[in-house]
This record gives sequence, C-alpha cells and structure tokens, in this order.
Amino acid sequence: MRLSAQKDTGDNPAMAARSGGDSLRTPANCGVRLHANNVTAGLPSTSSAQNNNPFAKRKVDKFNMSNLEWIDNIPECPVYCPTKEEFEDPIAYIQKISPVASKYGICKIVAPVSASVPAGVVLMKEQPGFKFMTRVQPLRLAEWAEDDTVTFFMSGRKYTFRDYERMANKVFSKKYSSASCLPARYVEEEFWREISSGKMDFVEYACDVDGSAFSSSPRDQLGKSNWNLKNFSRLPSSVLRLLQTPIPGVTDPMLYIGMLFSMFAWHVEDHYLYSINYHHCGAFKTWYGIPGDAAPGFEKVASQYVYNKDILTGDGEDAAFDVLLGKTTMFPPNILLDHNVPVYKAVQKPGEFVITFPRSYHSGFSHGFNCGEAVNFAIGDWFPLGSLASKRYALLNRTPFLAHEELLCRSAMLLSHKLSDPETVNSEHPYTQYCVKSSFVRLMRLQRRTRSLLAKMGSQIYYKSKMYSNLSCSMCRRDCYVTHVSCGCTFDPICLHHEQELRSCSCKSDRIVYVREDILELEALYRKFEQDIRLDKETSANVSYKQAAISDIGDDHGPSVGTNQDISNSEANLLEANAANGGKSSPATSSLTSFAQRDGSLAAEPKAHAARTDQIWSITKQFIKTSSMEGNGLLDGNSSCMADACNEISSCNASPMEYSGNSDSDSEIFRVKRRSSILGRSAPDTKTTNMSEQKVTECVIGN
Repeated sequence: MRLSAQKDTGDNPAMAARSGGDSLRTPANCGVRLHANNVTAGLPSTSSAQNNNPFAKRKVDKFNMSNLEWIDNIPECPVYCPTKEEFEDPIAYIQKISPVASKYGICKIVAPVSASVPAGVVLMKEQPGFKFMTRVQPLRLAEWAEDDTVTFFMSGRKYTFRDYERMANKVFSKKYSSASCLPARYVEEEFWREISSGKMDFVEYACDVDGSAFSSSPRDQLGKSNWNLKNFSRLPSSVLRLLQTPIPGVTDPMLYIGMLFSMFAWHVEDHYLYSINYHHCGAFKTWYGIPGDAAPGFEKVASQYVYNKDILTGDGEDAAFDVLLGKTTMFPPNILLDHNVPVYKAVQKPGEFVITFPRSYHSGFSHGFNCGEAVNFAIGDWFPLGSLASKRYALLNRTPFLAHEELLCRSAMLLSHKLSDPETVNSEHPYTQYCVKSSFVRLMRLQRRTRSLLAKMGSQIYYKSKMYSNLSCSMCRRDCYVTHVSCGCTFDPICLHHEQELRSCSCKSDRIVYVREDILELEALYRKFEQDIRLDKETSANVSYKQAAISDIGDDHGPSVGTNQDISNSEANLLEANAANGGKSSPATSSLTSFAQRDGSLAAEPKAHAARTDQIWSITKQFIKTSSMEGNGLLDGNSSCMADACNEISSCNASPMEYSGNSDSDSEIFRVKRRSSILGRSAPDTKTTNMSEQKVTECVIGN
C-alpha cells in the first residue's frame, strides 16, 4: 500500500503553483480595465468588507503611499553580459558570478545570442491549439487582517496567445492613449499609485502555464543552447537532474503571460531553490529582490508591520512564512527599507535572464503585455538551505515536493564516485563539495545516534532493499529514504526526527526499524566525508570558508571524529544478524518520487566562493540558533536526546493516516508544485487524500 498525499490547498493538480520568479515579455504593452460582471461569477466567498466587492480600494494606513520618492532609493541589482564562450556552460557561469550576485538576491544576465524564432510564432505555429486560462488579481492593497485580505482566483476565461495580446494592448491603449512603451520609472510610480488609489479594479494574469516558448528549430541559436529552459534543470551540474519524475514548474518550465500591472506577489522559491527566468518578448518587467541572508528580517517585517495578528497561526517569522506561502501578499518595498531590510531592483527586458538565489524573496509587476518563462534548478551549495526549508515545511506540516533526504544521499554518492575518478576529481567546485559533504554528515549523525538509541531500547532492525520505495513520514511528511520506524501505535512510517515521540510511545520494544541494505556503504561514505571536512579545515586555513560555513560539522557543535566513528554495538549486532538472514522488509506503505542514478560530469568553477560562503554562513548561524528540530542535541555526541521540531504537531499515538489501496495513489506526492492557500491554512488533518483528486478553488500566483 502507499500513503496518499494530504490535500494541502486545492483539488486540481493540473494547476501547479510556481513559487519561482517569473520572466515575462512580449511585443506590446498591456493595461487593465476589465468589466467586473465578466468575472464576478467565479469569485470566491470572502469575509465582511470584501463580500460585496473584493476589488474595492481602501486607505491602508500601514503603507504610506503619499510620497513615492522611495522608488529612487532602491538600487539596481548587478547586470552581467557573458561572452559566447562563457555562455556555453550556464551553471559554471552562475557559480562564477554568485559570490557577488548572491549578495543582491537577484541579478540580470544579458544573453549574447538571441532567439531567431519569436515566442509568438512558437506558441501559435509550433504549438497549434495552445490556449491558457488567466487568474484575476485585484489591484489594491490590503490591511491583511481577518476581514481584509487579497485573493487571486481563476477567471474562467481561456485565451489564445494572440487574443490575450489584443485584450492587453487594448487596455493599455485605453489607459494611456498610447501603444508605445513608457519609461520604466514612470510605470513603476504608476503601479504603486494604481494599487493604492487608482481606478482600475483588477488585471488578468496567465501564470503557471505548462509549456515553453523556446523554439525546437535547429536554426534557433538560443533554443539549441544550454540556456533553453526546457533542459536547464537537467544540465550535468544541476542537482535536480537526479529527479526521475518531472515536476511542473521545477524541472519543467512554465510560462507567464502578463499585462499592464499584472504582478507576482512577495514569495520565496519552494524549498529555497534557485530560479532562472527568461523574458521572451513584450513590455518590461520590474523586479524587487531581497538577499537570502536578509530573509529573516523580511519575514520579521511581514509579521510585525504587514500582517495583523488575527491572521497568523503562530508567532514570529514562521507564522509569516506560512502566510507568504499563499503568494498573494503585495506591499511596497519602502516598508522594508524603513526597517533596514535591503531591497534591490531589476528592470527586465526581452532577451534577458533574471536569476533568483536561494532563500531570496522577490516580487514584481509587468509594464504591459509580455511573455516569460521560468524554471528552478539547484547546485550543491543549495543543500544547507534546502535542509532549512525542509525543516520549516515539517514544522508547518506542509507537504514537500522534493524528497530532500534521498536527493542528498544520491548527490553524496555521486560526488564520491566523481572524487574517485581521476577524470572528474576536479570537476566539482570546492565549496559545492563542502556543502554536499557537510549536509550529508549532519544527516548521517542524526541517523546513527537515533538508530543506536532505538536498538538499545530493544527495537528490531531490518534491512530494506535498495529498490524499496521511499516513504513519507506520517508525522511531518519528510521522506524516510535511509531509515523509517514502524511501531504498534501506528503502522504509518515515522522518520528519525521524532525521537521524543518514539521514546514516549507505549510500544517500547514493539518497534521495527527499517534500514537501507546499503547502510554500511553510506556509513563508510559518512566517515570519509567527515574526515575530508576536518582535513580541509586544517589545510585551507587561509580560505574564507567561514569555519566551513556550516558549523554543525565544526568542533563547537559536533562530536569528535573518534566519538562518532562507530555504530553502537547493539545496533551493529542487529544489522549483522539481519544480514545473515538475508534481511527483512515491511510492506511498502507510501512512495515519494524516486530518483534516477545518473552520472555526468559536473563542471564547476575552480575558485573558492569566499563571499558566497560568508552569506551562507550568516544564514546558517541564524538557522542553528533558531532551529527547533536539530539543535545542539543533534550535534552533540554525548547527548541522548535530539531536539524535535514536530513534537507539538503530532505524537506517536496520533490517529493513523488513511491509506489508499491503489498502488498509484501517491504518484503526485512529490511531483506537482504545491498550490498554496490564500491565507494561512486550517489546522492539518490527519486524514489524507490523493493529490490527484484535489481541485484548486482559489489560485495563487507564483509570479
């Protein structure tokens, strides 16, 4: 049996929400003045003041829009112009510029080659029958209180590319009596005036549209390059190439077709991934970006100065993060500047890429009709922040779409193979190597100590085949790639992040710990990587690795190599006994997306990313201090109890999750990007439903 995915928001997996940024463009401009009677039939029910007219503007005192001079106080992000030679390897080039560019959260890259086949031709001739549905975005600011929030919802209209362009240009011309582009500074000011006190009610935005506008013609220079977003996540240096199952909007690009003032609200990429966004054609787009290490400050401002307490389900930054996942929160950047949160700007034009770096919040709007395309990717240096994102999803009981533990283990094994091959030993950037090694070591430390504890408590330890399906933890929804526990309280899989629950449940010795049959290989790799890290620290004292960036591998937080080398005798004996018996495994209960073991060279820049490391270090210091899942207990070799981030969410005695008899019922768990709710979430339900049966009744824009 397989565990079905718990419904997170809506009901329609076809509407995959894209967290990532969005790069749109097209030949004309767009404006918005739609007739309310065309869309009100599809309006969701909203509360109090919004019941009669969800588009009605009101004065929002918390956002002072009387003076827009702050627009000139937002500096531009870096702009890079690679040569054709540098353009050959996208990941290597991004690694080259990231020590500087990542400090801004976003950057622009101007392509040295252009598309010879226009996006309109691709979407109308290469893809005949291409149509898309739009979402309606109210053009107003909200109090972000219980009686005043903003919702984006489906319009019910389907357009061809040309029909949408005509509609958008007509609206633009009606507003400005012009069909030509307007100065970017002027449009930026117009946007904030319109959203605060203008006469336009709403706009239509086609976001998260499956497909690509890159041409398949062999004569198209950009289409046949490595910057074609249809292939970007599968490049040899991209971690996401290990994903066997495509994820719309993550491994496969999505289109964003916009009009004047259509917007992508403040958000961060799912799992804190990188994103790359290409502007195919049309009017400009203004972006605002926040550096990744300023994300806690951004969330603090949102929780204290944007959201009223009555819409937050908890306290602090995590509560704000939960609401921001809805991707409908738009507010002026000056409130961030007023509280010392750095903000940078980009004006994206046709032929330009925008990169957003891990954990960088961003937002923006279109200057007119345009078309863009976006996809996610990850490099090895993403793993520390990916782990942090995984923790936050677990704390908030949000369903992830990446099996992070499996992805990390497979990346670690692949790195080991490359380091042992003379032809590829230097193919990985040193900092990328470090991030993979340190993240893997930290994972294995947790695994070793908790398995040892369970073995001492009398648990049975069985091997499970390497072909055994990955599982989703019934408590926090993380994947259980290496180990999972089954006990008499519930037959649902439990991951090793729940030591307190496992200690306190009434099963005592009536537990089975299922461990991958290649655990000894993983253990050997763990010991090798731990030794590599310590040797690197000793031999690279002059390299600014900032104590190797993730101090949970450092001397202050982790046990010495000697104290952490050996599995406890009780666990080791059980493992050996099971090996002698050929191993045992339990029935499969829930599958996550599996990964393909693929090889391939990982070209990387040979220079150390000292500045990039400084940024990651500042983030991880905050993570180490605030993480409630893996505090000092996780990294202290003498500690017998690890911190548990989910101990207030559920317990070992919680009601079992519902199973589906259909062996394919879990196929969507980690396949489709999560569709966020419009305003926080209701309390998690222990019952689960197949994600393939979900319908999105209230849709939120990714960008």
